Amino acid sequence: MAKEFGIPESTLSRILAKKEELKDAAAVSGHSKRQKSCEYPDVDKSLLERFKQVRDRNVSVNGLMLQEKAKDFATKLKIQSFAASNDWLEGFKQRHHILFCQISGEGEAVDDGVCSDWLKKLPDILQHYNDADIYNADKNTLFLMSSRQNYGIQGRGCSGGKSYSSSTV
Repeated sequence: MAKEFGIPESTLSRILAKKEELKDAAAVSGHSKRQKSCEYPDVDKSLLERFKQVRDRNVSVNGLMLQEKAKDFATKLKIQSFAASNDWLEGFKQRHHILFCQISGEGEAVDDGVCSDWLKKLPDILQHYNDADIYNADKNTLFLMSSRQNYGIQGRGCSGGKSYSSSTV
């Protein structure tokens, strides 16, 4: 088998010995390449799961948010030596194939049912106001990052959504 794949026998032995571990790692990350080591696997795993949940809801995520949430997980896991440094963040992104990408649109940010209900109620609400007194402040948000950039997992879409505070992540 080693000859067939063009690898040393020792490499094949190591792969077979770690077969289940490699399968589990591939299932978590979605990739079968070699996993880079991690000093705090519980923090890593918790943050990756949370990251996926948040991105599945199209919430924009930046590095500072990831670092803050990682610190929260470390505290909850009673890991006192953890520091969510920029180097740690780069390693986390590399381990899990997380890329910085441009986003386009807000994707699924608004539920169509909610819009339909409001459109029915809106004429009754607006009749109590003059046109000059009606404003839309939807886009007046302070972003610590560009609202058109976001982290996403390689191979997945990078649609945008509403921006939230770091406590959302």
